[in-house]
This record gives sequence, structure tokens and C-alpha cells, in this order.
Amino acid sequence: MAKPIPKNLRKAIVRSLHTSDSALPSHTISARVNDDPKVPASMRTTPKQVAYILNVMQRQTPDVIVEVCKGLNGRSRHGNTR
Repeated sequence: MAKPIPKNLRKAIVRSLHTSDSALPSHTISARVNDDPKVPASMRTTPKQVAYILNVMQRQTPDVIVEVCKGLNGRSRHGNTR
């Protein structure tokens, strides 16, 4: 079982997503979360960690986080978009 995402971190990610007009890459979300004063220093994240957290949050609440595929180079052999 995966480690649960802390509420402060989850709220900071949702806040950063709702304040923008368009889709954001994970490095932008990571920078916004790390600059958020409500998130403790122990919860600083890298862009790779944010991408994983977004995947977990998208599976748990698909109505809050909408996945946008920016790449146009097809699908993998597993059926996922690249």
C-alpha cells in the first residue's frame, strides 16, 4: 500500500492547479508548491515526485485533476499515451 499524501501537500497542489488558466508541467507545480508558505520545508518535492503524486491523485479523484496529453507521438505498446 502506498504512503498517503499529506493534506497540506495535497491542498497546495490543488491550489496551484486551480490558480492557473492552462495545463501546468510538473516542474512548475513543484516550484509553486515549494514556494507555498503553508507547506512545511520537510514536504519540498521534486518534479518527479509531483508527477507521481498527480498520478495517484488523478486515480483517486478524477473529477478534480484532469489529465491533458501534450505529446502527439502516439501510444506505447501498453496502450498508454506517451
